[in-house]
Amino acid sequence: MLFGDFPVNDDWIFVRQVKAFLQGNFRLHAMLDPSFVAQGLLGTLWAKVFGASFISLQILTLLVTFIFVYGIYKVLRLLGARKSVAVLTLITVFFNPLIYTSAFSFMTENYFLMFFIWTLYFYLKFFYTSRYYYVLLGSFFCALSLLTRHIGLVTFIGFAMAVVLGKKVSYSKARTILVAVAPVVVGVCVYMFWPKYGAHNLSTLFIDPELILYRVKIVLLSLHYFPCFIMPLIIGVAVDYSRKTRVVLIAASLILAVFLFRMDIFPAGNILYIESLHTKSDFRSNFSFFDNVLFKSILSILISFTCIKFLHLVAGTLNRKKPNVVHIFLVLVFIGMFGTVFIGTDFYDRYLLPAFIPFLALFVLVFIKKLSVSKKSVLCLILVAFISIALQHEFMSTMGLKWKQAYALQKDTGYLTQIIVNDTYVNHVVSENENDYSGLIEMRASFDPKCYVQDYTLDSGAGWQIVSEGVDNFIQRHIKNPRIYGGRKKNSMPKAKNNLDILLYNERYFSLLYDLVGKEAYVGSWCIKD
Repeated sequence: MLFGDFPVNDDWIFVRQVKAFLQGNFRLHAMLDPSFVAQGLLGTLWAKVFGASFISLQILTLLVTFIFVYGIYKVLRLLGARKSVAVLTLITVFFNPLIYTSAFSFMTENYFLMFFIWTLYFYLKFFYTSRYYYVLLGSFFCALSLLTRHIGLVTFIGFAMAVVLGKKVSYSKARTILVAVAPVVVGVCVYMFWPKYGAHNLSTLFIDPELILYRVKIVLLSLHYFPCFIMPLIIGVAVDYSRKTRVVLIAASLILAVFLFRMDIFPAGNILYIESLHTKSDFRSNFSFFDNVLFKSILSILISFTCIKFLHLVAGTLNRKKPNVVHIFLVLVFIGMFGTVFIGTDFYDRYLLPAFIPFLALFVLVFIKKLSVSKKSVLCLILVAFISIALQHEFMSTMGLKWKQAYALQKDTGYLTQIIVNDTYVNHVVSENENDYSGLIEMRASFDPKCYVQDYTLDSGAGWQIVSEGVDNFIQRHIKNPRIYGGRKKNSMPKAKNNLDILLYNERYFSLLYDLVGKEAYVGSWCIKD
């Protein structure tokens, strides 16, 4: 299941905003944090033809994602990458778990990345050709990116600084900046004067001093995301190691692997956990194809080796090349985008994606002669793609059934907010029921749980399930399966397994995570008596 007529995350707000635009109400929703305007207008044009359903706008997002990854291909070819390497990278980026997940939603991530990559492409094209219309095109897409998320302004700042710092250039620095600044200023003005319910939220532009130490800690726990996300490229780099170097790298990889394993590999996110997607708020360990010691151990070792190899590659290239204006530009954009993760009150793993793009371009530019497509890189890509597809399939399958059963319970009982699915469900049904486009109403008013919709699993008793779970139990006598870092259980929440005899709806679904280890996966719902 790829698409579903239900909100995935905060995209309930964004779809609601498109519906407002279609009605001629162009005032922004009060709960909108990103600038959103460009994405909203694009979604409105699409919805005029294909409708404003969640499925319709999810399809638009997938098309936008294709345009984005094609931009990745164009940038890498511009930097000098071979076609085979560019294609491998394009596929690697598409199956990045954060990007792949966002491709089947109406969240802002992939829309921003689409505008962002074409901003980079045209600015880079200018540095290679000195033709000013590429500057204009770059700034046009930069304006669209900042009208999707505020941080789009970082790209222009990086470009202007690179122009000033560049040496032996064949263009006028003053003229270049004057040409570049006009579309960006227009974009800033459009956002600042665009009407909104309540004041424009600029809190994301400032650092909360009380959160600095926490933010530093959580960002440090996220640094391995960058080499992890280009794992097939790094694995594919052929390097001849001496025996001593090989021993040191293996030792360092094992030490890092132990650390990553104990932190449950991806401790910092809100999307990517190897157990499932979006599970941190109510995580309960459940043996699956991914949620077991053996798989996590193998993945930890692979990621740690990738990180150590990456550091070794970087160390071997330091001070060997003098940076040109292209290097300076990509470094400045990376620093700027990475710096934005320290700003605001929230941090999610998806916020690393803007910094990941210039990081990827820099890696290809620096190691252009060492990059090739090997069997190891292809096998690594297959693993990454399988993880992304399996997690996304599991999430969309369970959520599709949950929303289906929730709507059925609404008809049966007349309840709305009393049905427990998740926070997204409550926010969406309240805004729909109140016909609210402002975001100013109280979303969780009169919250009184009456019915529950949950996914759960049962043991099938099949031989494969007994063997696979038996192996995991044996390993756990010596190595404990780590839990999601910072995970929070809602201990007061009743469990579907304890209410099987009163389930009103109960549907089994195919699960790559559970069927592959011989378990049966279900979504069930029930109501409590007054």
